[in-house]
Order: sequence, then structure tokens, then C-alpha cells
Amino acid sequence: MKINTRKAKDLSSKQKGTMFALMDKYYSNLDEQVFLTDLSEKDVIFLLLNKKEEIVGFTSLKLFTKKVDQKNIVGVFSGDTVIDKKYRGGLELPYAWLKYAMDLNKHNDLVFWFMLSKGYRTYRLLPRFFKNFYPHYKNKTPLEIKNTIDLFATDLFGKDYDSETNIYKPAKNYNVKLGKKEVNEKVLKNPHLRFFATKNEFFWKGEELVSYCEISKKNLKVYAQLFYCLGTINLLEVY
Repeated sequence: MKINTRKAKDLSSKQKGTMFALMDKYYSNLDEQVFLTDLSEKDVIFLLLNKKEEIVGFTSLKLFTKKVDQKNIVGVFSGDTVIDKKYRGGLELPYAWLKYAMDLNKHNDLVFWFMLSKGYRTYRLLPRFFKNFYPHYKNKTPLEIKNTIDLFATDLFGKDYDSETNIYKPAKNYNVKLGKKEVNEKVLKNPHLRFFATKNEFFWKGEELVSYCEISKKNLKVYAQLFYCLGTINLLEVY
């Protein structure tokens, strides 16, 4: 498995078609034109390739920069993310994304992940790799961070974002095909995922929980620091 990192404008029509088909395999109510328009607005695309050079997963990101109190603050906004079921479990895609995001710290004062999650598989990346993130099942969101979430979310989503609940309700929704079955008893044993299912109770309708997570060395969990600091995330193959 390897990662191919591309700019959205460099994707071929065939690649875009494969990506849409992969999304359509696991999500309902997809609109191909909306998908392609959203994809074209992203800054970086990460493609997960198998041994046959076939796309079996992907994610993307877009960067938003604001000047706050003379500091450069970058919000890393995640786009559509999916991995074919038989290729799940590997760490190539999340670590490639992590390395790219971490390297943004070299030229900015603060980098944070502006994460949208309509499914627990995305949300669980937060407790897997990071020490602190918000909203959190047992830690109250600090006012400064809450204000940052609301500032970015309101700019991006306007009235479709509810600041009281941290939930974004897209005008054109798509949702996981499994619906409520996506969250089973095993999933609910994890306090983080139980919180997600409660906080975003209508995830199965395509509603998304907006989260904040500082992307910095100090906020990485120990094993994530080792991968990053020791240079063992040698996974990016840029074409």
C-alpha cells in the first residue's frame, strides 16, 4: 500500500470517477456534481493505492488561514474520506495526512484540525492520535477554543451550523448506507464513540459534528510522536 499525494487540479477524469464510485459504495444520496465541485476546492488529495496501483481509499484537505492577535492561525479542513472495507486497518492514509498537517507548523503560529465527522470511524481518529480535542466526552471546551470553532464554522456554513450543538446540517446531505447500524454495542463500549453517537445523534441522516484539535507535537500521543519524530512516516510518494 502506498500514498499518492496530488493537487485536485491534477486528478484525471478516471481517478475522479473511481473516487466517486468508492464513495457511492458506502454512502447514500450522493450527488456526483456536488462531489466533484467539493473535490475541486480542496488543496491536497491523498490517494491510497494497492499493489495494482488502484485507488482503494482517499482523503483530502483544505487550508483556511486567519490572522488573530497578530498570529497566523491555520484551520485544516478535512474533506470526504473513505477506504474500501477490505483495505481498512492500515495507517498509511492517516499518517500521510498527519505528516502533511504537522509540517504546517514550520510556518505558522497555530495549526488545528477543523474536523467534520458524520461517522464514528472519522471521529475516532481524534482519541487515537491526539491527547486533547473538543468537544470531548469528559472535558469542557475552553471558551477560546469554542469561539474559534464557531468563527470558522459560521464563516464556512452560515445558518447551517448550530453553535449550541456544534452540529453542521448540510443543505445537501449524504449519509452512511448502514445508517443507525453503523454504531453497534461494541462501538458504544468506547466512551469517545459513545459520546459521538450521543452528541451527533442524527449522524445517520448526514449531520456532522464539528471538532477542534490542535495539530502539534505536544498534542500527539506518544506512539504518534515516535512515528513523526523518528521519521518513520516515510509514506508519501508525490507524483
